[in-house]
Amino acid sequence: MQRELRASGIMKKTRRVQKKAGIGKKLPMFLFKKRKPSITIQMERRPSANQSDNLWRNYKKLQQLETWRDGILHDIHEELAGVDETNVETKIRKESFQGAEHESNSMFEQIRQVFMRLSSLKTYDRHLLETCIRIVDSEERRDNESTANGTEHDGPSVTPGRPKRWREKCLDVIKSEVSKRASETAPSHDILEEDKDGSRLLQRLTKARDAILKDLEHAKDLSQLFTEEWDMYNIYVMTYYENVMSQMHDRFSFELNQTETVQVLSWMILCRDRVFNCQNADCKPCQMIVQLQDKFLREKSVHIHEWMENALKRDISDWRSEERPTADHSGALYSHFPVDILQLLEENMRQAKDISLELHGQISKVCLKELDAIMESYTANAKSYINQDQAKPAQGGRAHHRVSPPLRHGARKNSKEQRPTHFEKYVVALLNNFDRITGRLREMTKEVGEAQKQLTEDSRNNNNMQLDEEPMQKLIQKVETQTKVCSRLLLPKLMNDINSELATLLTPNWLTGNGREAVDTMCDVMTSYLRHLREPVRTWLMPAIEEMLIVGYMKGLTDKRITLKGDMKDRQSLFDKICRECQQLEKFLEEFSVVNGQISRWDVVRELASLVQVSDQQTVNTELIVLANKYPDITDKQARHVLKVRGDFTKAQVKTIVSTSLGKKRRSVKGQKKVTIFSRLPST
Repeated sequence: MQRELRASGIMKKTRRVQKKAGIGKKLPMFLFKKRKPSITIQMERRPSANQSDNLWRNYKKLQQLETWRDGILHDIHEELAGVDETNVETKIRKESFQGAEHESNSMFEQIRQVFMRLSSLKTYDRHLLETCIRIVDSEERRDNESTANGTEHDGPSVTPGRPKRWREKCLDVIKSEVSKRASETAPSHDILEEDKDGSRLLQRLTKARDAILKDLEHAKDLSQLFTEEWDMYNIYVMTYYENVMSQMHDRFSFELNQTETVQVLSWMILCRDRVFNCQNADCKPCQMIVQLQDKFLREKSVHIHEWMENALKRDISDWRSEERPTADHSGALYSHFPVDILQLLEENMRQAKDISLELHGQISKVCLKELDAIMESYTANAKSYINQDQAKPAQGGRAHHRVSPPLRHGARKNSKEQRPTHFEKYVVALLNNFDRITGRLREMTKEVGEAQKQLTEDSRNNNNMQLDEEPMQKLIQKVETQTKVCSRLLLPKLMNDINSELATLLTPNWLTGNGREAVDTMCDVMTSYLRHLREPVRTWLMPAIEEMLIVGYMKGLTDKRITLKGDMKDRQSLFDKICRECQQLEKFLEEFSVVNGQISRWDVVRELASLVQVSDQQTVNTELIVLANKYPDITDKQARHVLKVRGDFTKAQVKTIVSTSLGKKRRSVKGQKKVTIFSRLPST
C-alpha cells in the first residue's frame, strides 16, 4: 500500500511539473523510455558560424533539459523526504534520466574533439572554439552552484552527474595534445648517426626552435579567447616546455661529442631563457638542463686538466732543447706554455659565453681551479730549472695527479754538466710567462665584471649566478708571489755570472785598465738577462741588482784589495774611475726602467771614494762624520780599511781619525741604529 501511494505521489508531482513547464506528455515519453538520444551535433566541415550556432543551440536545449530534470528530482526529493527508497526505485529513477546524461556526454565529446585540434585550428575555427569555451565556462558555473547549494544528503539526488569538471577535462586534453606536439618537434637521436660534422643537428635544432616559436605564437593568439580562469597560455607553455625538455634529455643526455653537447646545451638554455622564459629554477626541465650542464662541466674539467698537463710536459722538454724561446713584437721572450694554456682558457670561456653567461661563470671557476693547480707545478719546475738543483724532484699542486717531471727534463744531473744551450733565454722566458698569465687574468677580471653587470640587468631565477671576481684576484696575487719567488732565484745566477768581474773591482789591474773593462763585461752579461724581460719582472729585479752592484763596489773599497802609495794623482785617478763607472751603471740601469728617485743610491760609493780622494786629514774627518750621519751602521773596521787605501796615513793616524769621527757620532746617537746598506757588507 505504501509503495502504491509513493508511486502515485511521484506521478502526480511529475504531471504538475509537466503542466507548469507546458510540455504536456512529451517529457515522460523521453524521460522514461530507453532509447537513443534525439539531440545530436554533427561535426562535419561546414561554415564555422553554422557549426558554432548549432552547437550553442543544442547546448541550450541540453541546459533546459537538465533544468527540468533537476527540478523534477528536487520536487520528488522534497515530496518523499524521510521515506526510504528501495534499490529498484533508485535504479528506475536513474535510468529514467539517462537520456540527459547521454546528451551531455555526447556534447562534451564534440567539445573535446575541438580541443584536440587546438594546435591546428585556423582562423575560421575561432568562433567554434569560442562557443566551446562559453559552454565549458557555463558548465563550470553550474558545477560551482551545485556544489554551493547541495547538502550532504540531497546533493547527489538533486544534481546527478555534478560536478562535470569539463574545464579540467579540456585542460587535460590540451596537455595531452601539447605533449604529442612537443615529442614531434624535438629532434630525434637518430640524426646523430648520419651527422658527421654537426651541421645537420644544428639545422634540426634551428628548425625545432622555429616550430616551437610558431606553436607558442599560435597558442598566444588563441589564448585571447579564453577567460582568466583557464590560465590557458601558461599551461600550454609549461606543458610544452616540460615535454620538449624531457625529450631532449632522454634523447641527447649521453653519447654526445663536444660539438654536439655545446649545440644541444645552447639550444636548451636558449629555449629556457628566451623562448619559454621560465622563471622557476626548481622545475623539472630546468633541473634537466642543470644535469646536462654538470655533465658538460665535468667533461670540460677533465679536458682542461689533461691539456694543461701536456702543455707543461712539452714546455719542460723545450727548456733543454736547441730551440730558442719565442720573442714577441717588443722582444720579450716566452715559451709555449702560456700560449697553449691561455689559448685553451680563452677558447673554453668564449664557447661557454656563447652558450650562456651562467655557464661562462661556471667555466671560469673550473679554469681558475685548474690554472691554480698547474701554476703550482709550473713554479716548482721553473725553480728547479733556474737553480739547476737535483736535490728534490719538482712537485705540483696535486702531487698524486699533477705532472712532476724528473729533473733531467729541466735541470742538470750534476754541477759539471753543461748548461742548456739557451739557459739564460729560457730563464727569462719562464719569468715572462708568469707576467703574461697575470696580464690575461686581469683582462678576465674585467670581462667577468662586464658579464656580471649584464647578468644583473638580465637576471632570471633560473640562471641568476653571481660571477665572483674575488677568486680571480686571489689567483692573480698568488701568481705575482710566484713570480717574485722565481725572480729572486735569478739574482744568484746573475751574480755568479758576473762574480769574477766584481772580484776585480778596486784591484791594481782594474785601476790600470789592462784588458776589457770589468764594468763593460758586467753590462753585457746583465743585458743578456734583462733586455728580454718584461717590465713588471724587471721592476721587481732591478732594485736588487742595483744594490748588488753597489755592494760590489763598496766591498772592493772595504776589502783592502788595493793600497795606493799616497800619491795625490793616483788617489784622484781612483776617484775619477769610480765616479765614471758609477755614472755608467746608473745610466745602464735607467735604460731598464729603474727609478732611483731624487737621491741616487750610488752616492754612497762616491762618498766612500771621496774619503780616498780628499787631500788633508781635517777634510777626511769632516767627510767621515758626514758619512756616519747618513749611514750610522758603518763600522770602525770598514772606515779604517777605506782610509788605508789612500796609502798616505799611518795606522795610528787612521785609528785616530776613525775613533774621533765615529766616536763623536755614536755618543750623540741614542737608541737603535738605522740599518743601511753598510749592514749588507760581509764582516771582514
